[in-house]
Amino acid sequence: MSIVSCVGYFSLFCIKLSLSRKLQSSALVADSIDALSGAGMSVGVILSAIILEQSAKAWLFDPGTALVIALATLIYGCEILVRVAREKGQVEKLKQAEQELQQADDALMDSGLKSD
Repeated sequence: MSIVSCVGYFSLFCIKLSLSRKLQSSALVADSIDALSGAGMSVGVILSAIILEQSAKAWLFDPGTALVIALATLIYGCEILVRVAREKGQVEKLKQAEQELQQADDALMDSGLKSD
């Protein structure tokens, strides 16, 4: 069953990533990374089952895999938050510049210096 999950999640990852590039959608990129983490978890379950057949002392492999994937997902999520915060700051600066230009245009109209 884990093999089916791995193939399914990896297929979803490839399809979503391809669509995200065509649509230029950052939300779809993030969703594709989520599908990739699901595929990674499935691989971890498969490898854990194989390793546990060889040695019962390897029981830490499965939770270790989950922690590594969770940490990678957390780091990626933080990177997304930082990127969004920067973009929001840039949008605010553009809005402020637009407002200043509009005020300057209004001042020119009021003084009669501008002709249409």
